[in-house]
Amino acid sequence: MKDYSVADRHYRAASANRTPDTYQRVHGLTMANLGETVAAQHRHEEAAGLRSRSLDFMDGVVSHRNRREIKTMCSTAAGYRKRGVTGARSPEQKAAELLRPEHERTGSGRHERGRGGADDGRPAPGTPGAP
Repeated sequence: MKDYSVADRHYRAASANRTPDTYQRVHGLTMANLGETVAAQHRHEEAAGLRSRSLDFMDGVVSHRNRREIKTMCSTAAGYRKRGVTGARSPEQKAAELLRPEHERTGSGRHERGRGGADDGRPAPGTPGAP
């Protein structure tokens, strides 16, 4: 199909109509898809910013789909950095950080997400924000 302007509007509308805290995994993946759509329109600096924001939503979410998308973003951001795209270093660094095992990661305040490996982005029982 490759109608990137329609896809752009679709992903922006989906993102605007969803509560990020409730659907953290889905919101992060939608933002990643929006970044890909924007990149396909040769708006690479904007795409780098969108990917960086999507990684913020993916942080702490246990999901095979997230991990796969993070790996893709890491390699894409490395290519952007090599080409000198403004803002490419931030998503590349964030992606690399998120791919590290939890016990090796820097920073604090990260919350485990998911229910026994569930792919729904909800807080795990016993963590802040859990029902």
